[in-house]
Amino acid sequence: MTAAAYAYFFVLFATFTIVTAVGEWPHVKTAFTILIGNALANAYALATWDNDPWLAFLIIDAASAAAILHNADFRLQWNIGLIFVFKVVIHAVYGLVLNVIPFASNPVAYWWICTASGFAQLLLLAVWFIKSVRVAQAPG
Repeated sequence: MTAAAYAYFFVLFATFTIVTAVGEWPHVKTAFTILIGNALANAYALATWDNDPWLAFLIIDAASAAAILHNADFRLQWNIGLIFVFKVVIHAVYGLVLNVIPFASNPVAYWWICTASGFAQLLLLAVWFIKSVRVAQAPG
């Protein structure tokens, strides 16, 4: 695992802990979905030693997108779900390129896109959480 992956898991755990401690149900549901999706993806990758687990990631991210987008109440929650949809497309394109033109696939770029999109989801979750806390604490 790269340093970015370790940093991502640290930020994911910290965000999940804070959001579940003081967040409302939509925040908790979204944070829990991100955490469970990543746990399943990593468990699969480590259990199978699959170097290109794009199909498993596609299925996990599609289920995560459906869970978040189902009754999404807030614009930022919707955007987090759309990042999952983007990841599904990235997994599909990578799998297609890997199976059709194996020498043209770039696993380093694929993994960086997956990590960067995960950071984007956590950033949106943090912004959404902070905005809702500010609104709840606003006077009057």
